[in-house]
Order: sequence, then structure tokens, then C-alpha cells
Amino acid sequence: MASRKSQRAKRKIKIINWDKVTAALEIIDMPGLNNIPDDIVMPHDIDLAISALTDHIRALVDNCSRVVSVPSGPQKLPADVQELVRAKNAALRRASAYPTTEYRSTARALQRRVRARVQQLRIEGWLDFEEEIAPSDTLALKNREKAKCTANDDEVRCLHTSLSHNAEHVPHIDEEVCYRAIFESKDHSPVSFDEVLDLVKSLQINKAVGINAIGNKAIKCFSLPLLFLLVAIYNACLKNAYFPSVWKEAKVVDITKPEKSCNHPTSFKQISHLKGLGKIFEKILKSRLNDLRAQDPNLDDCSGSTLIAHDHPNKPSI
Repeated sequence: MASRKSQRAKRKIKIINWDKVTAALEIIDMPGLNNIPDDIVMPHDIDLAISALTDHIRALVDNCSRVVSVPSGPQKLPADVQELVRAKNAALRRASAYPTTEYRSTARALQRRVRARVQQLRIEGWLDFEEEIAPSDTLALKNREKAKCTANDDEVRCLHTSLSHNAEHVPHIDEEVCYRAIFESKDHSPVSFDEVLDLVKSLQINKAVGINAIGNKAIKCFSLPLLFLLVAIYNACLKNAYFPSVWKEAKVVDITKPEKSCNHPTSFKQISHLKGLGKIFEKILKSRLNDLRAQDPNLDDCSGSTLIAHDHPNKPSI
């Protein structure tokens, strides 16, 4: 009986050895990276380079990870930790009753030992618990109904924004976008290695992972050759006025609104987890757009935001 209960309480998580990932990324003579063209010039070359780089990073992260089973519910601390906590609590009570220097120093030392031991448990995955929500059959909506309603709501939210537009305004926008999108290289500064390096260093590792399963922590492990490859990709995107379609893909996640019941689909809001490499390029575009706005104060925000053609360099999308 107890063994069956312990088996049900197990769940699997993936642990990644980031030191091993960093060492593996130093090796650039790999079959996947060898498929990247030497000169990234056209949009096809950009897509090929991004695909090869993404597949290479994903494969390395998978090879440097392992799946372990950890408890998914409340579990008692190990015996040595329980004994240490009891000793710490007794020392705190003794120091509170008799506030001598010796008792207080002993209590602080035990507090540090408990803190270090609990941190070690977290690293080992002992305390990485996750609350499981088990819906009851008495809810107003069944799980299948909630999923269907949520899917319909997501479909409405993701409809193309150009379904309802002013037909007379479209030609003016097309003309303005074409004028702004097909600009000479002298009108913008190329992406430098230092700029990409600063953006990579500023990434936060606690952000959610995008649809390609490559998080910011993996990007921060890039070696110098891979960073130079990013510089070449971003410069090619700027020169071709091209935003790769693969960076538009996002993972949509439902989040419960504050103080709302989970029994109704309208209680959820959707957020999109974008890819880290695409976010870096968006920051680069933002800096270029700010430079253009500084040069031309009359630049409209709406037309300036469509400076880069997202689908084809000769046919900007609205």
C-alpha cells in the first residue's frame, strides 16, 4: 500500500548540467553548424542559419540533461535535516531565554547550517514541489467544455488584425512602409559584437522558455563564435529588411486572473512566450527606431513600427 502511494507521488523533471553545456558550445566543428553558409546574405540563408543554430543548441541541451524522479507532493525532510532544525530551534529558544554571546553565536551558526543544508536539498531537487490542481466533478464546466471554450477564445484572440481595416488608408500605409522599409544601409548602424554581447548579458535566466525550448540561460552560454554568428544573422536581417517568420512563433499559456474562479474560461488571460533570439533582435530594432525618431521627430509611431518587412523584403506586411 505504501509502495503504491510512493509511486503515485513521483514525477519526472529534467536537470540540465549547464557547465557541460558551456563546454560543449565551445566546440563549433559540428555537423549541424557546418551546414550554415559562410556568407549570410539572403533571407533563405538567414532561415537556414537560424534553423541549424536552433537544432544544434537544442541537441546539446538535451545531451547535457537527465531526467530524474522527484516527489510531487509534501514530503518529510531527511532525518539529518530534521535533527538539525530541532537543534536550531532549541538554540534559538535558549538564546532568547538567556541572551548570552555564546548562545546567540551558537544559534546563528545553526541557522547558517540549516540554510545551507536546505539550499543543498533544493539543488538536488528534493524541495522542487509543484501543487497539482485536481478538478472536481462538481464544477460548473467539465474539463472538455473548458478546453473547448478556451480554444475558441484563443482562436478569436489570434485572428489576423487586418480583418477589419480602413480600405482608403491601406495605400497610404503601404507607400509609407515601403519608403521606410527599403532604406539604404547608411541610414542605420550595423549590429556590432559588443551590442549583441551586452544584450545577451542582460538576459534574465528566470524567464519562461519559448516554443523552441531554448531559454535565456542557454543563450548566455554561447561561445564567441556563436555570438559572432548571431551578429552576422542580425546584420543580414537588417540589410534585407527581414524579420524571420520562425521568430514570430510563440507558445500561448493560460493564466488565471486574480480573484477569479477557474470554473469559467473568461477567468483566464493568455500570454505568449516568444523565442529568446527573436527578443534580442526586437531590442536591436527598438534601438534603431529610437535613432530614427531622434533624427525625424515627425516619424509616426504606427508607420515606424512597421519599418521591417516581416514576410518579404519587397512586400511588407501590415
